[in-house]
Amino acid sequence: MQACCDFRSRCGISVDYPPDIAAEYRRLLHWLSSLLRPVLDRVYTCSPELVEAELEQLASQIRSGSLARQHERVLRVHLLSIEMQARMDVSGLPPTPWQLRLLLDLLEQRSPDLVCDLLLTRELLLWRLIADNSGLRPLDRGELELLLGRLEGLMEDRQLWHVLAMWAFRHGERELLARAYGIFLVNPGSSLNQALWQRVNLMYLLLDGRAGPRDVLESMRALSVHPQVVEFRRHILPRCIEAGIADESLQHALDERMESLRRRGYEWRGSEARTKSLRTRTI
Repeated sequence: MQACCDFRSRCGISVDYPPDIAAEYRRLLHWLSSLLRPVLDRVYTCSPELVEAELEQLASQIRSGSLARQHERVLRVHLLSIEMQARMDVSGLPPTPWQLRLLLDLLEQRSPDLVCDLLLTRELLLWRLIADNSGLRPLDRGELELLLGRLEGLMEDRQLWHVLAMWAFRHGERELLARAYGIFLVNPGSSLNQALWQRVNLMYLLLDGRAGPRDVLESMRALSVHPQVVEFRRHILPRCIEAGIADESLQHALDERMESLRRRGYEWRGSEARTKSLRTRTI
């Protein structure tokens, strides 16, 4: 993909990290993902009381003092990050400006340990994208290129690429969306990631002017948890209607999809669902 190479060449900073640094980054990212995954699993089953228990267990592990100091800070910040993601998905509401500023301030503090700094940079990129996609704080092309340049060669996880794809879709950045499309095309992943792949595919086709009604229906059928339905309804459905490949009847189909999820045991609690206050004491 020449377009993707062109995009990378325009980044303000681009670094080729030694193999040992890249390997340690991937190892720690996998470690963090394994620790935090139970929280997201509880979110996907919409069990806020169990989300709280998982978060408290992680906070206790941090307070035990068993982690290396640099890893402890990374886990503390990621714990706050995952709680904010849980609050967004369970309540259906974005973080407040104060909560977002708190997290971004912590993520923007560089670490003297290179690998830990890269992990914090990844999380900073994730939240700058979430903030832009939620309409909370804009992320311009120059800032995005700077963050991407710092992570060049380490951009492999599908969660980050899906959020990047949404930013590219909303901003009409076809080159970056094509790169995300390529990532998912080569490795679409598990059943949950299949829904991500379907949405990235639809966004790519919409931006390219090649999407059809079947693409919309296939993407909708892959939606397996409520946050996916919300994102589809908010960002993708209006563009499908604008392109003339969907109409208001699809809104009814989305409601039926949500009812299908309920019948399978997924109970959506909407704005009434909350976790406790953010764990600023753990930072």
